[in-house]
Amino acid sequence: MKKVVSIIFLIAGIISLGIGIGIMYKNESGKQKALEALKTSIVNDYEDFKVKVEVFSEERTNIYQSLNKITYLTDIKVNYASLIEEYKKYEETLKEIDKVSKDLKVNCFEQEFKEVTINNKISAFVINYEQAVNYFIQDVNNFNEKVKLYNDWLKQTYPTAQVVELEEYVSSYTKYVDVNNDGVFEGVKEK
Repeated sequence: MKKVVSIIFLIAGIISLGIGIGIMYKNESGKQKALEALKTSIVNDYEDFKVKVEVFSEERTNIYQSLNKITYLTDIKVNYASLIEEYKKYEETLKEIDKVSKDLKVNCFEQEFKEVTINNKISAFVINYEQAVNYFIQDVNNFNEKVKLYNDWLKQTYPTAQVVELEEYVSSYTKYVDVNNDGVFEGVKEK
C-alpha cells in the first residue's frame, strides 16, 4: 500500500511539475509575444511620426522664408496677417506630431530594448520630438519679439497718436519639453 501511495505522489509530483513548467513557458511565450507587438508598434508609430516631422520641417522652412522677407519694422505690419496664418498652420503640424507620437511617448520608455534598431528609433524620436516642440516655441518667441519691437517703434514714432498695436501670436505650446526626462532639452539654445 505504501508503494501505491508513493507512486501516486510521484505521479502527482511529475504532473504538477509538468503543469508548472507549462505555465512558465506559456507566460514567457506571452511576454515574448507582447514584447514583439510592442516593438512592432514602435516601428510603425515611428514611421508615421517621421512623416509628420518632415512636414513640420517644411513648414518651419516656410516660416523662415517669410520672416527673412521682413527687413524693416514696417514690413511686419504689411505681412502680419499672412504670418499669423502661417504660424497657425505651423502649429497645426506640431499638433499632428503630438497625435502620432502619443503611443511613442508611452511605449518607448516602457522598458529597455536590446535591439539596436529599436533603440535608434527611440533616440531619433526623442531628439526629433523635443526639437520640433522646442524649435516651435523659439520660433513663436522670435516672431513675438519682432511684434514687440514694432509696437515699441510705433509708440516712439507716434507718441501722441492713437495707434493700433499688433498682437503677439498666442500658442498652446509654451513650455520647452524633455520627453525622456534626461535633463536635456533638445533644440533649446543656451543663453
